[in-house]
Amino acid sequence: MQIFFVGATLAVARKQASILFLDFKFLICFIVRSVVLFIMNTTTVLPQTLSVSDARTNLYTIIKQVNDNLKRFFITHKGKPAAVVMSTEELESWEETLEILSDKKLYKEIQQAEKEIKQGKSIPLEKILKELNL
Repeated sequence: MQIFFVGATLAVARKQASILFLDFKFLICFIVRSVVLFIMNTTTVLPQTLSVSDARTNLYTIIKQVNDNLKRFFITHKGKPAAVVMSTEELESWEETLEILSDKKLYKEIQQAEKEIKQGKSIPLEKILKELNL
């Protein structure tokens, strides 16, 4: 009778261990699922072109992606392009580029410098810094 009791106790212990294991497995699955859902909700992938209504709904996400990923969004109104949302860094870069390109003298100097670099007429930075005692 005692042997049976030990065997039954072992069987109960095994059953409880397997239940604990299943509970642990369920908990891990639940945690992984929660993390995946969290990531999906915080990194919403938006199309590059959005209607005004969709842009309004997703404004925070748009601003975050524009600033974090240097992404641009085109906003349409009644199916036609109406606006572009881009980071201030990108806008400033475009403005600076346009300013340089609109200055014909500066643009010619840049082209001349690029030509001289291709011809091997450039001076290494280290040499210039050495000559200037920097």
